[in-house]
Amino acid sequence: MDKRIFVEKKADFQVKSESLVRELQHNLGLLSLKSIRIVQVYDVFDLAEDLFASAEKHIFSEQVTDHVLDEAAVQADLTNYAFFAIESLPGQFDQRAASSQEALLLLGSSSDVTVNTAQLYLVNKDIEATELEAVKNYLLNPVDSRFKDITTGIAKQEFSESDKTIPKLTFFESYTAEDFARYKAEQGMAMEVDDLLFIQDYFKSIGRVPTET
Repeated sequence: MDKRIFVEKKADFQVKSESLVRELQHNLGLLSLKSIRIVQVYDVFDLAEDLFASAEKHIFSEQVTDHVLDEAAVQADLTNYAFFAIESLPGQFDQRAASSQEALLLLGSSSDVTVNTAQLYLVNKDIEATELEAVKNYLLNPVDSRFKDITTGIAKQEFSESDKTIPKLTFFESYTAEDFARYKAEQGMAMEVDDLLFIQDYFKSIGRVPTET
């Protein structure tokens, strides 16, 4: 059986989403951003139907801190919020998905079970379009993630031809020193920001952008 599971922190435990709003308001100077809800999405494939209830309760959520949302409630939320979702690129290691699959094996699932994860962001509906785009660009790391169409049905990740080619780091063209500082921290790079700016200048001088290799 395949199923999409939505999990959100209860009101008293939404520290991450509240902190994110403050971070975005401060770093991007956003005026129309008022609230963000973060919903963890699990696309679960080939799990025996009789294991789903236990999996939702013991693996995909914590009873004290989390709510498991039904799909009808989420669909209603999509009409009341501006929204977008982010998932790992196909083939990119997803620690949350890997941990879930290991836990499902302990629960008694077959080894055929797979899990894909994503984060759904529900933003106050009256946010300005330009500010919503700024939020999306701030949260997406194009090196390892992509936007997910949360309005379509559940489906396993497919490797497209573009996934098989070496990705070009087109964002290098426009990144500022602050952008590179964040990128450096996210990627755990030993390279300094000045080194990244030097690489940026070099590739601009030859009219190209770097690739992942």
